[in-house]
Amino acid sequence: RGDRAWRQKEDRAVGDEVTKCVIQTAGERHSGLTIRYRLRDVYKQDCPDRMQEWDGVVANGKVLFLLEVKHGVEAKHVELVKKKKRDFDNARDQGQLPEFKDFDTVFVAVGGTDFSSDLQRDCLSEGFLVISPSGGRYSMQWNVTSC
Repeated sequence: RGDRAWRQKEDRAVGDEVTKCVIQTAGERHSGLTIRYRLRDVYKQDCPDRMQEWDGVVANGKVLFLLEVKHGVEAKHVELVKKKKRDFDNARDQGQLPEFKDFDTVFVAVGGTDFSSDLQRDCLSEGFLVISPSGGRYSMQWNVTSC
């Protein structure tokens, strides 16, 4: 029980750092980014059941960043993010996500403290942003064509 509480607290701390990094770094290209708590839970139109949940959402009205954060990022987490992004895109393309229809661009960011270089490359090849520790801070990597 104590181990689970510690992991949840650690995940929240990492989530805060990742969110701050996205706002600061992506904010250089996309001004006015703010945290959008109410968009973390994604619902399809006319459906009361949650379709998916993101660990964080940052947006400015035209650009949306969906954040997935884990203290330790594993291959199973990356595969889950790929599926979540596909499901999100499909539902949005079909007009089933009215809360997200006004965003021109949607980015997915994967962040974590323990994040292997192989998994980082996999995320980058998918077009995801990668946030990981660098020195005493977190830094964001992206495929130059994506962000």
